[in-house]
Amino acid sequence: MSHLLFKAASAGDVAAIEAQLARGADIDWRHKGTGRTALIEASIQRQPQAVAALLRHGASLNLQCKALGSTALAWAASLGDAAIAAMLLSHKADIEIASPELGRTALMSAAQAGHAELVALLLEAGADPAPLDFRQENAWALARAKGHTQVMALLERSGSASPPPPAAPQAQDWPDTSPGTETQTPERVVRAYILAMEAWERKGVAKHAASAAAPEFWAEQLDIVAKYCTSKPRAYAHSSFGTPTHHSAQDLLLSVTQQSASRMELIVLRANESMAYEHRFSVHRKAGQWRIDSLARRLHGTQKWERDIL
Repeated sequence: MSHLLFKAASAGDVAAIEAQLARGADIDWRHKGTGRTALIEASIQRQPQAVAALLRHGASLNLQCKALGSTALAWAASLGDAAIAAMLLSHKADIEIASPELGRTALMSAAQAGHAELVALLLEAGADPAPLDFRQENAWALARAKGHTQVMALLERSGSASPPPPAAPQAQDWPDTSPGTETQTPERVVRAYILAMEAWERKGVAKHAASAAAPEFWAEQLDIVAKYCTSKPRAYAHSSFGTPTHHSAQDLLLSVTQQSASRMELIVLRANESMAYEHRFSVHRKAGQWRIDSLARRLHGTQKWERDIL
């Protein structure tokens, strides 16, 4: 029943919305995959009549979807839908809710997308242009990155300007990885793995057409894993190589943490990228040798780790 309400909201079918609510549908039911409510879905699909009907029946205004963590207002802001945004604001939608991972507010979403009308509407409603996202950028900086000069001017009139540059990450020195020493310490095995993977990927980039089809090229990657990683069965193997490479000699060693006598955790930052990722290596010691056991990654500045492929 509630999923039929969701479908009606997506289609903008007000009669069906009213009918499903009369039958007892949960107005705040969430889609299992996306976490969207009917109100969020109606905002995404730009269905103002559906939004108005759901608001009349008391739909929760400030719930957030799963993928981006955006509210109905943030979606309307990012899509440039002033009519829906105005309705949500008139019902007292929280204007300052930030997405959990990226730390983006509705104003940031509108500014990044270049929707000057939405930016003006949100500022008039009291939106704060000062908050910073996960990359320590404010709405003005997000607009500048996309060249949205009209939005920048609006924000400047509200007292916004370029945020201070974020502090440079504090990195540790990588150890030497002379032949025969690669698995003597956790830092050495991770460094050796990074360098070997970068060299393998660069080979694929240099000889793209031939390398991608050559079995021996992919066998090299398996040899790298066999040399530097534990021998447990792995569900996934690499089926592509990165441009730029997945790892780089310029990667920064941020931390080394001892989890137990035979387990260490290293966090490495992929440097010199606008969307920089941190890599978390779990390294185990067996028979006096260190091997990488698992790998995870997250956007630098966020909290949620996702499993990655070795």
